Amino acid sequence: MNDKLPIFDELDRMTDDGARADWLIRLPLSLMMTYQQAIRRRFAAQQWPEATDYLDVVLTACRSVRDEAGLMRVACETSMVAARSTLQISAVRRAKG
Repeated sequence: MNDKLPIFDELDRMTDDGARADWLIRLPLSLMMTYQQAIRRRFAAQQWPEATDYLDVVLTACRSVRDEAGLMRVACETSMVAARSTLQISAVRRAKG
């Protein structure tokens, strides 16, 4: 896959972890699934395991079987909320050094 999309250029120019976290949280799921390896490489290069963990949690939730009503299971939703919170908290901590 070609990861030379403008949205990746935007990420590559970011110098603030809060902005990077926001970028990852707002990234369309279709792009996250298609370019997961490129995204993983970028956050691994930043030595930010919470970002790659968030990516893994969201992708796992997207691939999970839905309940009888077609909704995401509560455990998946809870995991995604926890991973998002952890990502945001780690961005603040990394900013403080």
